[in-house]
Amino acid sequence: MKISIIPPDKCIVMDGVALHFDYTALKIEGIHAIHWDSERGYGGIEYLDGGRGKITDTSLVDPFIDAYNTEKGRRCQEEADKVVADEAQKSADAAAQEAFYSSPEQVAIREVEAAKKKLAAIDLASIRSMREKIAAMPDAPQYVKDYEAQAVAERGVLAAVLAEKESVSKS
Repeated sequence: MKISIIPPDKCIVMDGVALHFDYTALKIEGIHAIHWDSERGYGGIEYLDGGRGKITDTSLVDPFIDAYNTEKGRRCQEEADKVVADEAQKSADAAAQEAFYSSPEQVAIREVEAAKKKLAAIDLASIRSMREKIAAMPDAPQYVKDYEAQAVAERGVLAAVLAEKESVSKS
């Protein structure tokens, strides 16, 4: 394990992973940085006045390792708590949406809309047949004959578009 402690920056780097947090309670003064390499069994100190020193045991870095691990654990727990809270919120939102969708008022609204669509289709079908029958009568009003002629023309346009679409999809 390699660790660097940089008090002026409130930063501890352990095995390449830096954490910036307030660890000033550990009371380290006059030091710019402490470096420790557990594989080599020694490290160094850089003082604020530019001097340097060597360390050969972990007694100086152990409190910082503990502080680093505590902070890292706190952050991991905080992230896990956030994930749990987000999932709980998603579940609550989904339940609320389902409750709203299933509410008697919303069911009634959807049933009314479905009935209106069916009624419109029935009305359209029956009006068309009545318009065709009336327009075929010799004494039919001219506006009914005009609407029927427009409808026949539009059905022809629609049939041509559908035929072209069908031929393109077969190609």
